[in-house]
This record gives sequence, structure tokens and C-alpha cells, in this order.
Amino acid sequence: RDAWEHQIATLSDQKEAIERDLGKKSAEFRQQQALLNMTPDELQKRLPAKTALLDFLEYSSRISQPQRPSQWRMERRLVVFVVRSDRPIVRIDLGPVKPLEDATETWRREILHDAGASEEASANETTAGQKPAQQLLVEAIWRPVEKSLDGVETVLVSPDGVLNQVPLGALPGKKPGTYLVEDLRLAVVPVPRLISNLSDQGQGAKSEKTASPAPGDKESLLIVGDVSYGARPGKPDGVLVGSRSAIRGSRTGSLLFPELEFSRSEMVTIRDTFEVRFPDAKVRTLRGDRATEDAFRREAPQCRWMHLATHGFFAPADLKSALAATKTDKGTDRGVSFGGQGISDFNPGLLSGLALSGANVPADADEDDGILTAVEVAGLNLHGVDLVVLSACETGLGKVAGGEGVLGLQRAFQLSGAKTAVTSLWKIPDRSTSQLMQRFYENLWKQK
Repeated sequence: RDAWEHQIATLSDQKEAIERDLGKKSAEFRQQQALLNMTPDELQKRLPAKTALLDFLEYSSRISQPQRPSQWRMERRLVVFVVRSDRPIVRIDLGPVKPLEDATETWRREILHDAGASEEASANETTAGQKPAQQLLVEAIWRPVEKSLDGVETVLVSPDGVLNQVPLGALPGKKPGTYLVEDLRLAVVPVPRLISNLSDQGQGAKSEKTASPAPGDKESLLIVGDVSYGARPGKPDGVLVGSRSAIRGSRTGSLLFPELEFSRSEMVTIRDTFEVRFPDAKVRTLRGDRATEDAFRREAPQCRWMHLATHGFFAPADLKSALAATKTDKGTDRGVSFGGQGISDFNPGLLSGLALSGANVPADADEDDGILTAVEVAGLNLHGVDLVVLSACETGLGKVAGGEGVLGLQRAFQLSGAKTAVTSLWKIPDRSTSQLMQRFYENLWKQK
């Protein structure tokens, strides 16, 4: 143990020395370190006027047993911090997580059931009033924070745990038959300390990277789709292979990505809409066996807009995040990695990604694996990208790890510098996705 502690101390000293040296040479690195050490007061100053941040956090609390005070159990609870620039920070305890998990699961099932029901039946249900699960979420999550939001027009939400699966904008609005998204502007911010870099209205200074334009054309679009999942994944060009998806180590051959029949027409329509709006702009297209990881790494930093019509990937439940919590025999929380067997679980950024060319075939040692993981996305420089649309199923879901929120694709794109990522919380039919995306871009580029 003495040798181990000495090694840790030596490596820590080396790390600090390297960071000091980088800080002297790079203003960008100094700003990144400042973001990591940002205080709550500094975060408040960077929030725009009429804006509130709802920073949710799941935590473990020790609960004593009424019959036996000497005995206790661990309980997962939820707290939210309401952060505004014009008021002190408010901390609101929202109680145990378990009832919220049950209500969320029920509400999601009800929404999916409504989506498959007839228009007449859906209209009758809406008239009949809110469902119990929906009402429970309103009372448990929204009502406690509502009184702290007077005068607020924009709400930034940093979810955690079960709230990553709750579309807050779909909760009921103030008027009957309306939704919360009609009352307030809502945006998910997986990494709150990056707010000032992502908002043009932020009062804090932008980083040099954020202020710089994209290295490619100012008005440019990258479209990825019609992917050949059974093609060869290709070899990386100057990128170390190693950020492989966790599923590669345990694949049984049962997880295969089917071809997306309507993604080709989706790509054509989006390209046509873009070229009508920006006739002199450049469109880059990656399709078929050209939609490789390496091609994406090269093209993505060159574009202002990105549309990815492919499958989202999430590893099976038996592959655990190294930051996830589990229970010991005594009912206490511990990290799953430290059970006496060494580090046996996975970086959560390897448990989600996007399926690209070669995702269905075993990769050779010198090839990519066809899964662009969240780790790989976060390592890209996408500070010139205004919008990433992930036209895939359940791309908004991801592995949850402690207080860090969703360690999935949305968080990865924000860490890479992209200003906005549009993701999905649902499994959506291919044809419906195509139609929705066509309307989305017509509203964005034609109707503004």
C-alpha cells in the first residue's frame, strides 16, 4: 500500500506540473480549467436575464429505521437547485426517486399507447383530463419549482437519473389542453458549466474556440444516412484505434442494425430544402459504405449543420457503467468497479454511440468498429457547429453516472462544442421520422 500511495502521489504531481505548463502556453486550456472550478456565484453571473437553470441531482441518503434506530438503509432521493442571476440559489428537496421512476415508466407507456391510438380516442382522453402518472410528475417535479420561476421566460434543465427520460415540455401548460413548452422556452443542458460558451447572451467571456468560425464554409451541411451497416468499417487515418464500443467485447451476434429504408429519401429532401435556402452553400454527404467513422471525424468539424439519419446505439444492460451505483449485501451504495475484482466495468462514454458503416461486422485489429462512441464525439472539435440533429431512435437516452447527468450523445456533442443537439427519447418508425425531419427543416430554413 505504501508503494501504491507513493505512485499515486508521484503521478498526481506530474499531472499538476503538466497542467501548469499547459496553462502557461494555452489560453484555451486556462479557460477550460476555470470552467471546471467554476463557483455557483460565477455560474449565476453568466446566466442571461429572465433565465433560470434547474440543476437536478440524484443522491443517496441514509434513512434510519423507525423501529430500530440503530439500523439504517440507503435511499435514492432527488434534489433541484434553482439558479438565477437576480436571486439567491434555491435548493428544493423533491423526495424519494422510486415513486418518480414508477410514474415516469407509466407515463412513457401511456404516451406510447396514445401514439398508437386513433385520433378520436386521443381527443377523448385529452378532454377527460390528465392521467394519474402525469399528474404525479407535475405535482412532484414541477409544482415545487414553479414558484421560483416568476418572471422567467427561458428554463435551462440539467436532468439527472430518471429525469433524463422525462420530456418536461410535454407536461401540462397553464391553460387546459396546452403543454409546458407553450408557456416557457425549455432547453436541456447536460453540462451546466458550459452554458456561457453555448449562449450568445452569456455575460461571461467566450472562449477563443467558441468565438472562432467553423474552419469550413460558413453555410455548410453534413448529411449522414443510407448507411451500409454490413460494409467494412474502414481504417482510421491518424487516429488511435481503441475507443471501441463496449459491446464489441461481448457481442453474440444478436445485435444487428437493420437498414433504414426511408433514410435515403429523407437525405434527398433535406438536401433539396437546404440548397433552395442556401444555393451557394456546400453540402457534404456520407452514405453507403462511405459513412465511416473516419470520414465523419474528417467532415464533421467543417460544417455548420449536421443531420445524422442512422441508428442510435446503447449497450445492453449487463454491461455496466463504471460510475453506476449498485447495492452491497448490507444495502449500501458502492461503485460497481470496486468489488474486489479490480476495475471490471466500462467508461460510460463507450456505452452509447451512433451506428455507422461496418457496425454489423467484426472489425479487424487495425480497423474502426463502426460505432462512433460518445467518447469519440466528445473528442472532436465541433465549436463551429450550430446544430446537430440525431435522426435516430432514443438518441436522447444514455448511461447515467452520479451527478454528471446523461453520459450519452447529447452530452458528448455539447462537450465537443456543438451549440445545439436535437435528440429523441422514443422509438420512432422510419417513415414517421423521415416525415418529421422534412417538416423540421422546412420550418427552420424556409419559415425561419
